[in-house]
Amino acid sequence: MPNKIVIDGAGVGAGLIDELIMAQNDISTGQFLAPFGVMNDDSGYYQQFRSADMIPNLLYIIKANATFNTQMYANY
Repeated sequence: MPNKIVIDGAGVGAGLIDELIMAQNDISTGQFLAPFGVMNDDSGYYQQFRSADMIPNLLYIIKANATFNTQMYANY
């Protein structure tokens, strides 16, 4: 299990986050997959999705833009 998962929450990543914060069942194995908690929920939006079986503070959401991407690639 990873310590943190960083996801770009802009564009396609927003839909991925929507799925990761909800509990899922693997359709091929029937295994329960616990929802992921958001670490940097400054606005408190993701608090409404908290549950007892959630993995807390696993997701870290970034909102990439052109400036951020330039800095990220330069540092990488």
